[in-house]
Amino acid sequence: MMSVYGKVPMIFYVLHFYLIHVLVVIVFYLQGFGSADIISPNNPFLFKPNGLGFGLWGVYGIWAMVVLLLFPVCKRYGLYKSSHHQWWLSYL
Repeated sequence: MMSVYGKVPMIFYVLHFYLIHVLVVIVFYLQGFGSADIISPNNPFLFKPNGLGFGLWGVYGIWAMVVLLLFPVCKRYGLYKSSHHQWWLSYL
């Protein structure tokens, strides 16, 4: 399983970054925050008011979900990368 991610580390990094940020926005609204809460007065980050988030076990669960959701994408991209030999594929 780890060899799948090891063959395509950059694409995993980019995809997990965007997937986690989409999940933050979804959790933001599911936890009852509204559009007025997007910007907090003493916090420079968007979508991060006080009280948003999960405990440690929730973070572990989300981490596992992200890894499992990206596995088929990374596996398919790894197969594509191994069968096609364009110069730009070595960078992703």
